[in-house]
Amino acid sequence: METWKVVNDIVKPMTEDKQLEWVQTDLDCDVGVASHFASHAWGNPFVCLVEALVSHQLGTTLANQARRTWSLDKILHELENVGNKNYYWIDLFCKNQWLPAPAAEEFRRSIREPGKVVVCLHPFPRALPFSRIWCIFELMTVISEDADLVCSLSHSMYREVGELMYESDKKRDSMDQKRDKILLDIRDKLIGSIDVRNATASVESDIAMILDQVSQLSGGANAMNDIVRHRLDNAVHDVQNSFSGRFQRSRISLSCASDDNEEEVVAVQPKRPIMSNQFMTSLPYIFESDN
Repeated sequence: METWKVVNDIVKPMTEDKQLEWVQTDLDCDVGVASHFASHAWGNPFVCLVEALVSHQLGTTLANQARRTWSLDKILHELENVGNKNYYWIDLFCKNQWLPAPAAEEFRRSIREPGKVVVCLHPFPRALPFSRIWCIFELMTVISEDADLVCSLSHSMYREVGELMYESDKKRDSMDQKRDKILLDIRDKLIGSIDVRNATASVESDIAMILDQVSQLSGGANAMNDIVRHRLDNAVHDVQNSFSGRFQRSRISLSCASDDNEEEVVAVQPKRPIMSNQFMTSLPYIFESDN
């Protein structure tokens, strides 16, 4: 179920009587002061947004474990008992869906106050948020407000990137070279084609309004593209480091298990990451999905 359909089929019917934001209804949900702004695309499946934010909340180590082996109950237990709980400003829940589209300043304030933004990426290799004008606007606001920016992947995107990362050759040098090339290819596919002038939106006037703001900046669209790509490159690099670290730990583990036979160890390929279906299918337990 795409996010826009969650809004139309679930959020709006459940808030119709009082026509309030989801977070202001009488629903039993955990609400707090936002610590992060969630940047995402309504055209993506809503479950991908959930997966990306769960991964961000758990952190790299626990999220990797959750993807591979944890049950839904285990994931929910860890989220309930996590030490530093995050609260995410998510537009479909925190914005009144019965009012006109918000002014740009409302989004700026929603980013400025927490000062931290999580970009939820899906699908691979062309992550949809990078082609949507409001997501581009949010990235512009990150830059103008000097907010922190991190990227978090959906379950399926993580699996696809992981499979690429775990491709290997039989010789150590070529294995390292191939891994480095894969890293560069991934980064290029994710951010190399970003151009604010090609971003789309459901409302044409939104595109004109935001591009007009871009044109008033020093250097215009070209400068903005360079700045956005640079900030995203740093964020994507952090994601890739987590894969690289797991790759190296797999090799060290193999080396420790060997009988000092280096050639034999090098020939052994690291296993591709095993993914648990529970992590991907957590959403239907909360909202019924037609997918």
